[in-house]
Amino acid sequence: MCAKARGGLVPHEKYCDAYYRCDKSTGQPVMVNCPNGLAFAGYKRGLVGNCDYPFRVGCPEAGGEKVMGRKWESTGIETFKSLIIT
Repeated sequence: MCAKARGGLVPHEKYCDAYYRCDKSTGQPVMVNCPNGLAFAGYKRGLVGNCDYPFRVGCPEAGGEKVMGRKWESTGIETFKSLIIT
């Protein structure tokens, strides 16, 4: 996957709001999520780093396989927030 990466980045195969950054030292892909509802736009092509508004990127594709809304993995911050709020 990383051998064909342009700028060290590869679009996620299913989600518009995620991409892979290739680790230069190991050559292995590391998944990165775009912030705040943005979609992967390409290497330094986005409003925020590599991410831009979905309508400007053309994703999700009408009738296509790529979608927005990758499920975020819990980091434990939700538990931390609930302890502060209560």
